[in-house]
Amino acid sequence: MAKVTKTVMEWNEDIKLLNKKISKIVEDFRYNNKFIIDTKENVKNRKAEYDEAAKKYKAEYDRLKALQKNRDTIRCRILAFNATKEIKINGITYTVAIAIEKYRNQTSNCPLLYDQVNKKIKAREAVEKKKNTAVKEKETQLFGKEKNISEKEKELVNETKEKYSEEIIDLIGLEKIYEEEIQAHDEFLNRINIELNKINVENELEIDIDKID
Repeated sequence: MAKVTKTVMEWNEDIKLLNKKISKIVEDFRYNNKFIIDTKENVKNRKAEYDEAAKKYKAEYDRLKALQKNRDTIRCRILAFNATKEIKINGITYTVAIAIEKYRNQTSNCPLLYDQVNKKIKAREAVEKKKNTAVKEKETQLFGKEKNISEKEKELVNETKEKYSEEIIDLIGLEKIYEEEIQAHDEFLNRINIELNKINVENELEIDIDKID
C-alpha cells in the first residue's frame, strides 16, 4: 500500500486504464477454463506442468482482485470529491456530481415546457375551429343563399366572431420561460466540459493504493 497524489483528471485516466486491464483478465476467464479434467495417470505424469498452470492462474486471479480493489478505491475518492466540490456554470452553483448527472441525463425543464407550448397551440386551434363553425352556422341562419346582406346581419355575424374569439390567459408566461430554459440549458451544455476539465486539473487527491506489477 502506498500513498499516491495525482490530479482528479489523472485519477480518471487511471480508472480507464484499470478497466482495460480488468476487462482483459475477465475476457480470458470467460473463454479459457481455469480447471483441468484428466485421468489420474496423466495428472501424475504432468504434475509439474499442472502445478505451474495452477500457480499462473491463481496469480492472475489475485491480480484481478487487486486491480478491482484499486479501481474501486479511486472511484470512491472521486465520488466523494464530486459530491462535495462545487462548480459554477452560468451563474448557477452545482456540486460536481449533480452537474455530471444533469449533463449525462440531459435533465432540464425543456421537455415539460415544450409539452405545455404544444398543448397551448392545439387548444388555440380548437378554439379557432369552434369560432369558425359558430360563424358559419350564424351566417347560414341569417343569410341562407341570399347575396344581399344587411348591416344588421353583418353586425350579428361580427358579434358571433367576437363571442367565440380566443382570449389567452398565460398563467406563467409560458413562451418566455420556455425560451429562457432552452437558452440556459444550451449554455450549460456549452460550459460543463470546460468547467469540469478545469476543476479536475486544478485539484489533487491523495489515495492509498496497492502496488501491482
